[in-house]
This record gives sequence, C-alpha cells and structure tokens, in this order.
Amino acid sequence: MSGSKESFVWQALVDMGNQKLLRMDEVKELPRPLEDNELPRVLVPASCKDSWMENTEAGILVTTDWRILFVYVIKSGLFGKKELRTQQFPHSAITSN
Repeated sequence: MSGSKESFVWQALVDMGNQKLLRMDEVKELPRPLEDNELPRVLVPASCKDSWMENTEAGILVTTDWRILFVYVIKSGLFGKKELRTQQFPHSAITSN
C-alpha cells in the first residue's frame, strides 16, 4: 500500500457509497483503530450497550477482513471533549449455535 492509511480508509468508505455516514465523528476517526493494511469492507450505523450494560451507545459497526469493530465516540466534560472507544471481535472468536 503506498500513500497514507487515512487516504486508503477514506477511499474505501467513499467507494461504499453512503455519503451521510462520512460526516459521523466515528467515521472520521476510523483510521486510528485500524491496522496499516486493514480496510473497512462494510460499515453500518449501530448501537450497543456499554460494558456495564448501563448505557446504549450509538456508533458504527465496521467489518474488515480480520475482525468486526464497534466504534463510538463519547463526549464528556464541560467542553464536550471527544474520546474514541472501540470494541473488537476477531472473526476467529465469532461462532453460531
């Protein structure tokens, strides 16, 4: 891969065709949790309960060749500082009953 990771991730997102998603904070921050050679294959808006099952967080669900990521942004503090959070699920850990 020549060029920046951000440009390849952004191009993959543009190729998916959902322009509304490109404005989301989670999408703008998506290159950070991805590995250098990891590109998003599918991206959809999603919501998930936090680890303590207290709050439902809105974000995006991203599928790559190696894992599924739930990416969301928490805004906290007086000035709305944004903190990127992810939950990841390697394909090898996903099973069906």
